[in-house]
Amino acid sequence: MRTGIWLLTIVLALFVPLASAQAAAPEHPLAGKPMFTDHESCDFCGMNRNAFARTRYVFTDSQGEHYACSIHCVAAMSRKAGEEPRNVRVALYLDPKTMIPAEKAVYVIGSKAAGTMTATSKLAFADRESAEAFVRQYGGKIADFAAALAAAKSDLGTWGGGMHGMGGGMGKGGMRQMMGNMGPNGMRHDCPNAANCPKHQMMMRQQGGESAPSGSGHSMQHGGAGGGMGGM
Repeated sequence: MRTGIWLLTIVLALFVPLASAQAAAPEHPLAGKPMFTDHESCDFCGMNRNAFARTRYVFTDSQGEHYACSIHCVAAMSRKAGEEPRNVRVALYLDPKTMIPAEKAVYVIGSKAAGTMTATSKLAFADRESAEAFVRQYGGKIADFAAALAAAKSDLGTWGGGMHGMGGGMGKGGMRQMMGNMGPNGMRHDCPNAANCPKHQMMMRQQGGESAPSGSGHSMQHGGAGGGMGGM
């Protein structure tokens, strides 16, 4: 009997810290007032790119250079412009002050970590080793930028894409104005579609103190970050 109790104690001692370590992904959006860039607002949705530094992007097209809070907004702007993004740079999820060419990044799609403007996160890592270590802890699948962008384009046909469809024709920051009052880190306090949209209801419950599941798109829908300080 004592042997069984000791074995149970040892198992719990090993398992509980491990479970706790796996419970929470790195903070996203970032609290406080972090400064990674002077280009604070997403050119498409108006979200705060400093708060959402882990998923920010910079890219060019025939119209010039653009600053986005997420790959979802990159995909939306690309669709609106009718051309593929070029010279794409992305922040490293684990080192948000650093940006690298997106084609050199290793992506993790669909982990337990929350994404930005999507319920399916698409996070960039410096190398396969760090991406695989993240997958072991938080799940998801390894991919490259092309696959991540394709997944983001596919998302445009879902609830997130519908909102982009309304905001896309408004110009820089137009979507933020359309969406009404914002709270900390750009989170909405109200929502005209809350009665019919489960994800909006989830976000509203979270603001009332109830945690939404990791990966909830609305849980981090409004915010972002830039590149190096004063840069991207």
